[in-house]
Amino acid sequence: MIYPRPAVIITTALLCSVAFGQQNDDKTCTSASAECVTNLETIRLGLEWFTNPDHLPLIVAQKHGIFTSFGLDVQLIEPSDHWEAEEEILAGRLDVAVTEPLHLAQDAAKGKP
Repeated sequence: MIYPRPAVIITTALLCSVAFGQQNDDKTCTSASAECVTNLETIRLGLEWFTNPDHLPLIVAQKHGIFTSFGLDVQLIEPSDHWEAEEEILAGRLDVAVTEPLHLAQDAAKGKP
């Protein structure tokens, strides 16, 4: 049996908590499509590597307009090469990222935010 990585579960939970905590009431129609929702909050979400089954919850939520229906414009960003997510976030190129728990532990040990 294949289980999703903890980082994907945590990221999905984070995005859902933001979305469900602040449902967008500024809708101009009843559809979940992007053109029917105003004032979308953009979130640039970096994937740790190429798009793969670990990202399925994020892709489903994006394709079915779940993020949009809660006022979120989630941009799934696939790197051209493996990157250090915290550097991308600190540089302002990403808002959040899916990463390996090992990287988080290594960064914390080095005193990185």
